[in-house]
Amino acid sequence: MGSTGAMEKHERLSLLVQTMAHTHDSKQWDRCVEIGDAWLREEDGKMPALVCIWYAQSLMGVGRFDDAVPWARVAAEAIHPETLEESIGLCAARSTYAQSLARVGKFAASKRVLKQMVETPIDHPETLEKQGHITLAISNDWGTAWAMHERRAANVLPDELAPWDGVTKQRVGVLHEQGMRRRPLCALAPVGG
Repeated sequence: MGSTGAMEKHERLSLLVQTMAHTHDSKQWDRCVEIGDAWLREEDGKMPALVCIWYAQSLMGVGRFDDAVPWARVAAEAIHPETLEESIGLCAARSTYAQSLARVGKFAASKRVLKQMVETPIDHPETLEKQGHITLAISNDWGTAWAMHERRAANVLPDELAPWDGVTKQRVGVLHEQGMRRRPLCALAPVGG
C-alpha cells in the first residue's frame, strides 16, 4: 500500500474512531455495533483496545453478552499502563470485562477481574471513586472504599470549603451519608470555622 493509500486508510480509521466514540457516548448501541462489525471486516478482526471497550459495551447494550466477553478480555489484556491515561483505560477495560463476565453468569471470574481493577495503582479522582464503589461491592472494607470515594470530592472543593474534622461544632454541608452508625461519611465546613 502506497503512502496515499496508507493515509486514506488512516483517515478512514480516524473517522471510524470518532463516529464510534460518538455513538458509544450517546448510547446508540445498535449503530456502534454496526460500526464495530464494519471495522472488524476492514481490519482483519483487529481493533485498538479503546475501541474494543466501546464495542464490548455496545454488544452488551444490544444483548449480545457472549460476544462481548472476548472483546472486553482483549482490551483488558492489551493495555499495559505507563501513563495516567493508560491506567484509566486499563481500569475501564477491566471494569467492562468484569461486567461482561457477570452478564454471562461467570460471577467468580468477574469478581477476580474487579479485584484486579481495584488494585490498579492510579491517582485519578474519578477512577479512584469508581474503585471505591467496586471495593464496596466486592468486600466488607467500607472504610477504605469510602476513603477512595471521598478523594474525588476532596479534589473538587472550592477554596472556601474543607473536609469536616468530625469533631468541631460548626455548620457543615453533608455530601455523602449512608446511615452507617448514623454518621456522615463526608461533610464540608467553611474554612476557618
